[in-house]
Amino acid sequence: FSADGFDLHQGYLDVNHDSGLRVRIGRQEIAYLNHRLIGTVGWAEQARSFDAIRLSYMPADSPLVADLFYARLVHGIAATSGASDNLFAAFASYKVSPAFLPSLMLVADTSSADIDRTRITAGLHVKGKLEQGLAYEVEGYYQGGSTAGNGSIAAWMAAANLKYGFGGEMKPFVKLFGEFLSGDDDPTDGDIKSFDTLFATNHKFYGEMDFFLNIPANTAQRGLMDVGLAAGLKPHPELMAMLTFHHFQAMDDQGGDGPMGQEIDAKLVYKPMKHLSIDFVYGIFLPGDGNPAGNPDPDAEHFVYTTVNAKF
Repeated sequence: FSADGFDLHQGYLDVNHDSGLRVRIGRQEIAYLNHRLIGTVGWAEQARSFDAIRLSYMPADSPLVADLFYARLVHGIAATSGASDNLFAAFASYKVSPAFLPSLMLVADTSSADIDRTRITAGLHVKGKLEQGLAYEVEGYYQGGSTAGNGSIAAWMAAANLKYGFGGEMKPFVKLFGEFLSGDDDPTDGDIKSFDTLFATNHKFYGEMDFFLNIPANTAQRGLMDVGLAAGLKPHPELMAMLTFHHFQAMDDQGGDGPMGQEIDAKLVYKPMKHLSIDFVYGIFLPGDGNPAGNPDPDAEHFVYTTVNAKF
């Protein structure tokens, strides 16, 4: 195992049945629901894949979808700093109607290195689209378990967003969102209270500038509150423009002072043809008095990037 080397990204065997059952064995990308806990991390240059065996039930005409997998992660000499070496995950979704699609998720990971940890994360995700142009998404998870030395894990997170589309040729929309991840008031006591998003694609949630990819580490174990809004439109059939504002605050200030900061992201997506899209992004991060170590200095940080996506 080496995340820094040149290696096979995906290579697997599929066995399918007409009932909708599929078994996939080998190295594979896995994305659960909205990438909240298990994601592919397409933003990173190497992305993420698992050495896993996966069983899926996804019949074309059924409202029920279910999935479970086991993956062997880093082990041996690479299993350092509390990295997980075994991962079990499962989810089940049932589409009651377009306005109500609930899902249950369970993730269990273990680590035998350093801290001898067993961690269980479970929760509920619900999303839906209403006829009036409203769409919503709410979710909540609890994290429990134990570590070496009788340490315990007790953490939680909750998130919600509400989006309204106005219709018309330019399809303008506005979106409100809020995310709350628990923090730890005493990181030295052996108990873990800071929520860990595990194998998520956090680039989707916490700003284009990626200051919060590892929530426990990048917040100094203080947790995270991220509230904000976004607005966008399509001024041309081949062009989408969006502006997003984030306000970041620690859930447990541990004696700190003030917000972590604010981020503003402007994004243009140009899609000149079916198989090609180009992103242009500018972001600015304004650090607050409560900015944790490891994030930017007191001066504003600027970030510009472009990506080219080709799919065939």
